[in-house]
Amino acid sequence: MDDLKKYFMQYFWDVIKNQYFDFGGKATRKQFWLFFAWNYALYLLFYMGTQVIASMIFFVNEKVAVVVGIILMSVYSIISLALFIPNLAIQCRRFRDAGVSPWWLLLPFVLCGITSMVMLYAIGVGVLGGEFTHSLLAIIIITFLLCFLTLVAWLIVLILPSGFFNKEKGNLNIIQK
Repeated sequence: MDDLKKYFMQYFWDVIKNQYFDFGGKATRKQFWLFFAWNYALYLLFYMGTQVIASMIFFVNEKVAVVVGIILMSVYSIISLALFIPNLAIQCRRFRDAGVSPWWLLLPFVLCGITSMVMLYAIGVGVLGGEFTHSLLAIIIITFLLCFLTLVAWLIVLILPSGFFNKEKGNLNIIQK
């Protein structure tokens, strides 16, 4: 149990406390993936807890359960937003450690945004009674594929060892602050 607490304090809480807005420096694979694991374990526990509490209250009083569910999910959303910046910061540090520019982190967001706009356009065409052409379907499929491929590339970069793309610069396992 002490090891679990040590890992939590070292790889999650210290990142939140000391490196919240730290987009510079580097983060090793171990630092990134342990932060990721703690982060999503806590998300999962909190989400399941809110669902269990709301479900238990639902059997007593449906209206109160709806209000409690909304409050708990609002707290969950606020926590998710608060952890977005340290997640993005540690991903930037991880990309830099692998030798990739952190600006590449924006590519999946941009492509998913384009995909969303194309989907909204397609929905608008359908609602307005327009014809859903094969070219529109092709554009939707291509944007989904590009979005998926960039997310796969993003994951691959997060898995790469330190300095993978900077082999000529020597060993990059040094953590900079």
